[in-house]
Amino acid sequence: MKHTYTKYLTGASLLLIATIIVNVCNFVFNAYLGRILTFEQFGIITLINTLWYLALIPINALYITVTHRIAFLTSSANNQESLHFLQGTNKRNLFISIFISICFLIAIPFTDRFFQIHNYLVTFLFTPMITFGIITAINKGFLQGIFNFKSVAIIIVIEALSKLIIAYLLVHIKMNAWTFLSLPLSAGAAFLLSFLFVASRKKIYIRTSNYRFPSKFFCAALITGISSIAFLSVDVILAKHFLSPIDAGKYAFLSLIGKMVYFFGTLPSLLIVSFVSRDLGNKINPNSTFYKLFFLAFVLTVGVFIGVGPLGKIFIPFLFGNKAAAILPYLTLYSTAIMLFTLSSCFITFYLAKQQYFFSIIAISIALIMCVGISLFHNSIDQIIHVIFYTSVFSLTIIIFSHILESRNSLNLNKLFASQTVITR
Repeated sequence: MKHTYTKYLTGASLLLIATIIVNVCNFVFNAYLGRILTFEQFGIITLINTLWYLALIPINALYITVTHRIAFLTSSANNQESLHFLQGTNKRNLFISIFISICFLIAIPFTDRFFQIHNYLVTFLFTPMITFGIITAINKGFLQGIFNFKSVAIIIVIEALSKLIIAYLLVHIKMNAWTFLSLPLSAGAAFLLSFLFVASRKKIYIRTSNYRFPSKFFCAALITGISSIAFLSVDVILAKHFLSPIDAGKYAFLSLIGKMVYFFGTLPSLLIVSFVSRDLGNKINPNSTFYKLFFLAFVLTVGVFIGVGPLGKIFIPFLFGNKAAAILPYLTLYSTAIMLFTLSSCFITFYLAKQQYFFSIIAISIALIMCVGISLFHNSIDQIIHVIFYTSVFSLTIIIFSHILESRNSLNLNKLFASQTVITR
C-alpha cells in the first residue's frame, strides 16, 4: 500500500511538472508571437486560440468525466468495467465529433464575417482539432483515471513543444499569417501519442456490456467548463467585438497575464478529480485530500499574482517587451480578479468530483452575470476589467459561504457512498 501511494505521488508530481512545462511553452508561444506580430495580427491569433478554448469546454468536460468514472471503477477493483467504459465512450464520441465538425464547417461563413476573418482556410483547417481533441481527451481521462500520470504528462508536453516549434518554424520562413497551423498539427501529435498509450489495453476483449455514460456528471462538468471559459476567453471575444482593434489587441495581452495566474493556480486542480474520486471509491472522506491540494493551489495562485500584479511593472515589460507598457495600469486589478476566480474554481472542482452540482450552478450563474455586465459596460478596457473584478469578488464570497454551510451540515458519507454505488450498477 505504501509503495502504491508513493507511486501515485511520484506520478502526480511528474504531471504537475509537465503542466508547468506546458504553461511555460504556451507563455513562450504567446510572448514570442506578441513580440513579432502587430496588435491587430496578435488579436487574430488570439481569437483563433480562443476558439480552441471554446472547443475545449465540452472536451475538458469529457476528460474530467472519464477521469472520474475510471478512477472510481479502478478503486473498486472493477478493471474490466473500466476498459469497457473506455471502449464504449470512444465509439460513441467518435460519431459525435464527426457531426460537430460538419456543423462547424457549415458555420464557417458566419463565423468569419462576425470576427472579420477574410481567409476561409483559417477556420477550415481548425476543424480537425475537434476530432483529435475529443479522442485525446477520452484517452487521457482513462490514463489519468488509472493513475498513469506519466503517460498523460508525456502527451501534454509533446503537444505543447510541437506547437511552439511549428510556430517558430513558420515565422522563420516568413509565414506569420499561418502560425495557427501549429494548433491542429500539435493536436494531431497528442492524438497519436494517446492512441499508442492505450492501444494495448483497448485490444483486450471485454465481456461485460453494462456501459453507462455518467450524463449528469458530464453536464455538470460542462457547466463548470463554460463558467471558466467565460472568465478566460469569452471576455476576449467580447472585447474583440466591442473595442477597437488596437484596444482589443491590448486586452488580448492582458488576458494572457490572467491566464498565467489561472493556469499556475489551478495546477493542483488537475489532481482533485482523480484523488477525490479514488477516495470516494475506497469509502474515504476526501476533505483532507482536498485541503492539501487547495493549500498548494493557494500558494501558487498568490505567488504568481504577486509577480504579475503588484510587481508586474518590473517583470511584465521584461517578458513582453515595450508593448507591455500599454497594459501596466490595468495589471493589479485584473490579476486580482483572476486570482479570486482561480481560488473559487478549486472549490467548484472539489464538489464536482463529489457529485454535488449546486456549486456548478453557482459558477455558471456568476459567469452569465459577468457576460451581461460586459455587454452593458464595454466602452473601455477599464470598464471591462471592473466588471470582471466585481463578479469574481461576488463569486468567491458566495462559494466560500456555501462551503462553510456545507461543512457545518456534516456530509452524510453513507448517503454519498450510496449514490456512488448506484452509478456503478
